Amino acid sequence: MDNFSVLVFWAVAGYLAGSIPFGWIIGKLLGKDVRNFGSGNIGATNLVRAGGKSAGIITFALDFLKGAVPAGLAIRNSVDASVAAGLFAVIGHDFPITLRFKGGKGISSTLGVLSIWSTPLLLIASIVWFTLFAVLKISSLSSLAALLSIAVAGYFMVSGTLFYALLFLVALAAARHYPNIKRLLFGKEKRL
Repeated sequence: MDNFSVLVFWAVAGYLAGSIPFGWIIGKLLGKDVRNFGSGNIGATNLVRAGGKSAGIITFALDFLKGAVPAGLAIRNSVDASVAAGLFAVIGHDFPITLRFKGGKGISSTLGVLSIWSTPLLLIASIVWFTLFAVLKISSLSSLAALLSIAVAGYFMVSGTLFYALLFLVALAAARHYPNIKRLLFGKEKRL
C-alpha cells in the first residue's frame, strides 16, 4: 500500500474503534440508557452518575484503550499513521456512527492516544486532573485544566505533526465541553 492508503486505512480503523460506545454498552448491561441520566453523555463521568464508580472506572479504561490501541498499532507503520488512527479514534468516540453521531467528550480516548504519543504529557495531564479533582470535585473543570496543560507543555515537548494533532484534540475536547464551560461561568456546574 502507498502512504496515502495506509493513512486512510488507519483513519478508518481508528474511527471504527472509537465508535464502539462502551459507556452505552455498560449502561445497557446495568439496565440503563446513560443518555437519559445526568449530562446524557456516554463518557466515564456520566457513568459514575448513572451506575456508580465501578461503571465509571470500567468505561474510562475501555475508552482509554480505544484511543491507545489504534494509535499504538498504527505507530508501527509511522508517526503519521498513528496520528491518523489516534485523531479518528477520538472523533469516533465523540461522533460514533453507532449512536447516530452523538457520543462522548473525548477525554478518556484523548488520554489513551496521549499514552502512545507522549507518556510525559500523559503524566502531566493526569497530575493536573487528579490534583484539581481532589480539591474541587468538578470533573469538567479538571478536564479543561488538563487539556490546557497538554497544549502548553506540548509546545515544549513535542513538535511537528504530533503537536498540531494534540492541539486539534485539545480544541475538540474543549468544544465538546462548551455546555460545561457555560455552567462553570455561571457557577452552576455540578460536583461529582
